[in-house]
This record gives sequence, structure tokens and C-alpha cells, in this order.
Amino acid sequence: MLGRPSAHRGGEHGRGVDTSWESVMISKLVARFSGDRSGIAAMEYGLIGLLVLVGVVATMTLVGDGVGGTYDDVVKKMPDQG
Repeated sequence: MLGRPSAHRGGEHGRGVDTSWESVMISKLVARFSGDRSGIAAMEYGLIGLLVLVGVVATMTLVGDGVGGTYDDVVKKMPDQG
């Protein structure tokens, strides 16, 4: 790999810690994202909003037919204004 520094520190029996450029960058990214909690609140609000939306749609679907029938009954009982 040209242009990328890498090092390998060997242990007693030839086993060592891989400190290649890629593994260091991945470790830094994981550390950065595991410590970043700023998006969690927005995600929670999004989920709460989704639950509220599902509840509203379900309620309107169930109640809507009954309300529509009630309005139809009221209109039928009104005298013609013609």
C-alpha cells in the first residue's frame, strides 16, 4: 500500500497488534460515533411522531365513517332551501 503508513508490533511469539492505517481509522470512527449522542434525541422524537401519526390515522379511519353517517343523517332531515 503506497502512501499509507503502517506498522506491526510483534509480541513474544510473533503475535502482535495490527496498527495499520485502516485499522486505526476504523477505530477512530467507531470511537467517534459511539460517543456521539446528538442524533439520538432527534431519532426518538421521530419515532414518537410516527406513533402519534399512526394513532391519528387509525382513529380518523375508525371514527370517520361514523361521523360521515351522522352528517348524512343531518342533511337528510334538513328542509330543502330551494
